[in-house]
Amino acid sequence: MSNNVKMSPEVTELIYVLNSMIEAAMPHIPKEAQLDIGGALLNLSTRVKGTDLMKHIAGSFGHHFPTRS
Repeated sequence: MSNNVKMSPEVTELIYVLNSMIEAAMPHIPKEAQLDIGGALLNLSTRVKGTDLMKHIAGSFGHHFPTRS
């Protein structure tokens, strides 16, 4: 995940709020769903095609979720 991504303060705040929501929801999300979400976020954050912002956001959420790999 690149730390060089330029984000508006609004996007930064949105990421913070969504991260807080994910943390609160994690105990209620079935393990299989967590693995599916984690895999999708890993795919988004590491894909060759995609914007740096998309990769950064996917990576910032991805640390909450386990992956199968």
